[in-house]
Amino acid sequence: MEVFKDLNTVELFIAFFIPGFVIVKIWEYFVPAESSDWGKRLPEVISYSSMYYAVTIWPYFLLLARYAGLAPYYVYLDIFLLPIAAGMVIVKLRGLPMRTNRGIQATPWDQFFQRVSSDPSLREGVLVDVRLKDSTQLLGYFGQKSFASTFPKPAQIYLQQLYEFDKNGAARPIVPDTGALIDCENAASISFRKWQAAQPNN
Repeated sequence: MEVFKDLNTVELFIAFFIPGFVIVKIWEYFVPAESSDWGKRLPEVISYSSMYYAVTIWPYFLLLARYAGLAPYYVYLDIFLLPIAAGMVIVKLRGLPMRTNRGIQATPWDQFFQRVSSDPSLREGVLVDVRLKDSTQLLGYFGQKSFASTFPKPAQIYLQQLYEFDKNGAARPIVPDTGALIDCENAASISFRKWQAAQPNN
């Protein structure tokens, strides 16, 4: 195309990398994705850029025919700014909510903790029963000061209060306690129950 004929190799790479890169990053902001090597994703990025230019290149030719002096400015706009708008349009067309938190919870883990934060019936938190692969049992309280990782990060959970079982089998809070960070890769199972004011039972 005439608009690209005078570009050297580096400029041509930038022209076909930046729009696709911006569109992919905006999409991944709303749709969590696993981290990957951008070198391996280069064909994907360039494909997005090519499809993007197929839609946005036409105003350049209109400007070139009537207002040739403005055409170079549109090229910079098309490469550096319009991809942001294109990414937003794609997200909107896919029906994802335009908001600062992520629009899609990619795993059941994400979906559950999204529910915990928004469901009034779980406002008091949940009791978490973790059974590790070595048969160790950890019992803890997940409340407002607790945290859970989100995709694509590995599943981890911070429980603000741990409990231990006494000789009678009753669960009592560990005092003093600063909570515990649990790597769920080491867990055989994790179960959740609504938090009750009474002490949790084994």
